[in-house]
Amino acid sequence: MDDTVGYPSTSITRLLTDVEKVKLERFEGQEFVEQDVYLDGREYVKCTFRHCRIFVRLGRFVTQDCNFDGCNFDFTSGPAQMVSMMMEQLIKSQQQKGAS
Repeated sequence: MDDTVGYPSTSITRLLTDVEKVKLERFEGQEFVEQDVYLDGREYVKCTFRHCRIFVRLGRFVTQDCNFDGCNFDFTSGPAQMVSMMMEQLIKSQQQKGAS
């Protein structure tokens, strides 16, 4: 077996480490209504989102005990798009296995 896919390159590892060190902007107990909300770089605790457009690009955020009511999520660019595409493929694969 080829081990070259086991660990990312040094430059990628360094970049990921730097991203993880960024302090997240914190919002707690707030309500967002009919707004465009960008999750990246932020921590949301006990917040409510009603009919918002939620944007995710990098996937570097925290949502804890939050409620999302009637929101639309946008994962259409950046690394979040790649993860979203992978999840769609995994779900499709599982559905095909269940249909067999």
